[in-house]
Amino acid sequence: MCGICLESKPTKKSYVIKGCNHSYCSECIHQYVTTKIQDDVIQITCPVSGCYGSLKPQYCRSVVDVMELDEWKKKLREAAIPACDKFYCPYENCSALMVKGPDFKYMPEMNCTTCRKLFCAKCMVPWHTGMTCVEFQNLHLDENEREDEDIMLILLAKNKKWCRCSNCKFYVERSSGCSIMICRKSTVPSSFTCGICTDRKPSNKCYCIKGCYHFYCSDCICQYVTSKIQDNLIPITCPVLGCYRSLEPKHCRSILPAKVLDVWGMKLWEASVPVGDRVYCPYNLCSELMAKGPDFKDILEMECTTCLKLFCTKCMVPWHAGKTCVELKKLQEDDRGEEMLKQLAKEKKWTQCSNCKFYVERKSGCSHMRCRKFTVPPSFGCGICTDRKPSHKSFSIKGCSHSYCSDCICQYVTSKIQDNIIRITCPVSGCYRYLKPEHCRSILPPKVFDAWGMKLWEAAIPVGDRLYCPYKLCSALMVKRPDYKDILEMECTTCHKLFCAECMVPWHEGMNCEEFQKLHVDEREQEDIMLMQLAKSKQWKRCWNCKFYVERNQGCSHMRCRCGYDFCYDCGDQLGSFGHACIKSQQ
Repeated sequence: MCGICLESKPTKKSYVIKGCNHSYCSECIHQYVTTKIQDDVIQITCPVSGCYGSLKPQYCRSVVDVMELDEWKKKLREAAIPACDKFYCPYENCSALMVKGPDFKYMPEMNCTTCRKLFCAKCMVPWHTGMTCVEFQNLHLDENEREDEDIMLILLAKNKKWCRCSNCKFYVERSSGCSIMICRKSTVPSSFTCGICTDRKPSNKCYCIKGCYHFYCSDCICQYVTSKIQDNLIPITCPVLGCYRSLEPKHCRSILPAKVLDVWGMKLWEASVPVGDRVYCPYNLCSELMAKGPDFKDILEMECTTCLKLFCTKCMVPWHAGKTCVELKKLQEDDRGEEMLKQLAKEKKWTQCSNCKFYVERKSGCSHMRCRKFTVPPSFGCGICTDRKPSHKSFSIKGCSHSYCSDCICQYVTSKIQDNIIRITCPVSGCYRYLKPEHCRSILPPKVFDAWGMKLWEAAIPVGDRLYCPYKLCSALMVKRPDYKDILEMECTTCHKLFCAECMVPWHEGMNCEEFQKLHVDEREQEDIMLMQLAKSKQWKRCWNCKFYVERNQGCSHMRCRCGYDFCYDCGDQLGSFGHACIKSQQ
């Protein structure tokens, strides 16, 4: 039975994800992987919540289309390139990804490696023949007006003092008359069908994503972009499955609220700042991101650029006026009274109240104790399940005023980690305060907490330095060492099994890498290799039709396999009804 569609399917349509025991039908896995690739979630795990078995392109070749598989691999390769080294071909029909070389700054004229067309590396537009970069920038052109013919038309219109219709963008020349102009393209706006809500909308509410031909209404696109930003999926693509044209803030400025647009720009800016150069305001109500300057190490007192409050860059706390960093550290370390109280309570066998944390001593009586701090516990309304819960089950996200019950937050974090979204924000739309693993340790199961930490650690390792154990029941992540290229036989740090670092398969004992690569994919298991070595030592021959090994006890060289195929035992050639002159027998 498939774990997604819950229908009984034949065993041959079953697909088992590497690293877990859950089974699904190949059609459901195909749809699941396709939607994840569409959302730019390239590290895809098992659909079951709490299971972290991973899907890899090489394991999904049989169920995923070639086009989608290539797109998946392309996204993995693109993620391995630093953002500062990426640039794209400016031609709309190409948009190929390229990597900046060391002499990129000194090459204004470049050829695209895919479409072979010229473009300007400084202006990032098709090559502007006959114009310098300064002259081109002074034209203030839209992106759709940068072809050679468009530039010539704009220069002619400027000389002739033609005016442009703001609706259809056609140039109009006034021969005579007043200043009121009616363009020949003026018509009653038609309607279209939105690809998201499927309603008929007037054309003035139509929004077209640059580079694709799908149409949506501005309201649906606004909600779509807002939800993607909420999930930290900042490379936002077209909602149609299989279309990977991207939306950019400058193209959505007219339809997005200013707050959402600012958050989008902030996330793009944050992604461009290296992790080691980020510094956050320590005030809970601010937590603004700032970039470290070249003299950051020499600055002690710093002012937040947003809340304008002072903080200590060494201690990363609000400014401790009148105290040095050493004095502040000692003040925190001298807080040892609580430790002494715990030791005294242990000696006197006092019990701690689980509600107020006060220690209680029993002088006489039974074991039923009522603490003096006992009150009827207040309740609150959870922002997710909307149920009334006692206050001790409340969980507040650091830096925001929203409260949720610990059970809902646990499920929320688990689902986000399941979708490989490791930067988790407050569930309220429009609130972008982050949850940190150390703040959620008390409410998360150890397995989920460890998986979150593992994903954060994995994200910190460059894709080119990652190495995974090839054993299906392990697949542990390892980091390539400096001498990785010189190592052939390696041991997994988790399962301690040997594998070949060149072929990335379990160790092929008694066979070098060249011999192993010549084997068919279905013949690379350990049992198959042992059978081949035995057949070689026993001088068995192989049927070229069914691939079964045959041993001759007695008789001539004419062999008939049980599959009905006739062949010569000496040379292996097929035998027909007209006899056979074996070369090896004659020798």
